[in-house]
Amino acid sequence: MIRIIYISLLLSIFSFNINSQELVFKHYTVDDGLSQSAVNCITQTKDGYLWFGTQEGLNRYNGYEFKTYIHNPLDTNSLSNNWVWSISEDKKGNLWIGTQSGLNYLDIKTNKVKRFYHDNKNPSSIPDNRILGVFVDKDGVLWIKTIFSLCRFDEKTERFIEFEHDRDYFSPEQSDYPFPIIETEDGLWVGSFKGLQNFNKQYLQFEGFKNSVNNPFSLSGNTVYSVVEDAKGYLWVATQSGLERFNPKTKRSKHFIHNENDINTISSNLVISLFIDHLGFVWAGTKDGGVNRINTKTLEIVRYQDDTGNSESLSFNEIISIFEDNSANVWFGTNGNGIDKISLRPTKFKLYKNSVGARSYNISDNMIGSIYEFDKRHLWIGTWSKGLDILDRKTGRIRNYNTESSKGYNLVGNDVHVILKRKNKNILLGTSEGITVYNIKTRQFINIEDLYDIEISKLKGNRIYTIIEDKYENLWVGTSNGLLKINTDTKEF
Repeated sequence: MIRIIYISLLLSIFSFNINSQELVFKHYTVDDGLSQSAVNCITQTKDGYLWFGTQEGLNRYNGYEFKTYIHNPLDTNSLSNNWVWSISEDKKGNLWIGTQSGLNYLDIKTNKVKRFYHDNKNPSSIPDNRILGVFVDKDGVLWIKTIFSLCRFDEKTERFIEFEHDRDYFSPEQSDYPFPIIETEDGLWVGSFKGLQNFNKQYLQFEGFKNSVNNPFSLSGNTVYSVVEDAKGYLWVATQSGLERFNPKTKRSKHFIHNENDINTISSNLVISLFIDHLGFVWAGTKDGGVNRINTKTLEIVRYQDDTGNSESLSFNEIISIFEDNSANVWFGTNGNGIDKISLRPTKFKLYKNSVGARSYNISDNMIGSIYEFDKRHLWIGTWSKGLDILDRKTGRIRNYNTESSKGYNLVGNDVHVILKRKNKNILLGTSEGITVYNIKTRQFINIEDLYDIEISKLKGNRIYTIIEDKYENLWVGTSNGLLKINTDTKEF
C-alpha cells in the first residue's frame, strides 16, 4: 500500500538573513488567558517569566499559559489596583508595580503584595497614587514617576523623597500612557508633559529639554512618552508630535515626522512607545499608525500595520508597549487586541505558501504532491489539484501549467503526484489522469501516449503515485489500480 503525504507547508530553503518585510506576527488575546486587551507595559524577570501589565490586572506568562494577579478588596496582599502602568524588577528578583492607585511590591516567593499609598498626613509618603513609571537603577535604588514629579524610595526607612520637575497649571492631570525612566552615564532621563527631563543624581537637579519655536533643534513636542538609548549614546524620544533622536552632548535633536505622501517616513506623529532590539534597530509604536522599525545606521524606516484579512500582520495599530525577551522575540502590547509577537531569530527555513498579504508567493495550491529540482535556479512543484508550478528562485516568479494551458504547455491531469527525470533527459509527471512528458528537446509538454504513439488504457482514470526507471529503461508505474510496466521502445505494457 502506498502512502500519500499531504504537504501544506511547501518548501524549506536555507535563508540566514531576516527579511523585515516577512515578519510574522503571532497574537495573544483574552482567549489565550490574558486578563485584558490593553497592555501598558512588558518586562522579563531573571527567572525567565514574562510579565504584562494590563488595564485589568498583572499577567505572568511561562511560555504556555498566563497567571493573573488582580485586586481583591478582601485581600490586602493583592494588587492595590488592576490598572498597571509600569513594572521593574529589583536585585532580589521581586517586582515593583506602578498602578493607577498605589505602588505595589510583589514578593515572588510568597506571591504577596505590599502596598504603598499617598497619605495626606505623612509628607514622606508617595506624593500621588498614580504611579506612571517605576525603575530600579544600577545601584538598586527605586525611582517612581508620578504626573508632576520623580521620587526616590529609601528602602530602609520606607520614605519617599520627591523631586519636582518643570510643570505648569495647563498640564493635564492624567496621562493616557506610562511615563518612562531610564538611566545613562548622564543620570536619569524622565518623560513628562513638559518635555524630556534629565535628573542629576549627585546634585539632585533637573535639566529640562522641550520644544522652542525659536530653536529648530529642540524637541518637536513636549509630551514625552518613551525614551531609549542606542549604542552611540543617542536618545530616541517619543513625543506627541513626532520621533526624536536627541544628542545629549550637543543638546540637539533630529526630527522624524510623518508625511502622508512618503511611506519612508514614520507612520504617525503620535509616538507612544520605543524599544531597541539586540540588532540595534529602534521600534517605535504609535497611537494610530502601528509600529515602525528604524535602522539606526541608515535611518531607513519600515512600517508594520494592521492589515485586515492577513492574520500574520500586526493586529492593532495602537502600540503602548514594546519589549524584546531573552529568546529574541519582540512583544508588542496593543491598546485593544492583546499582545503581538515576532521572532528576530535567524531561521534556516523560508515558507512558500499561497496566502493573502505581502508574504504570498502565488503558489497555486498549498497541497503539494511532489518537488523536483530542475536545475540550481528552478524548482518544479507538483500540486494536488492545480497542476505544476515552476519556481524561479532568483526572481521569485512562479509559472503554472495545468490541463487548461495552451497546447504544448498543458498537462493530462492537475494532480501531479510524482516527477521523474528519465535517462534520456525527458521528465515524466505522474498525475491523476495519466502521464505527461516534458520533452527536453522541444521544451514542451505532451501526453506519453502521443509522444510514443501508444495507447495505455489502464493509465486513464488511474492516479499515478510513483514511477521508477530500471536499467533497461523500462518504466514501472504504481497506480491506484495496480502496477504497470511500460517499454516505450517496444510500446509494450
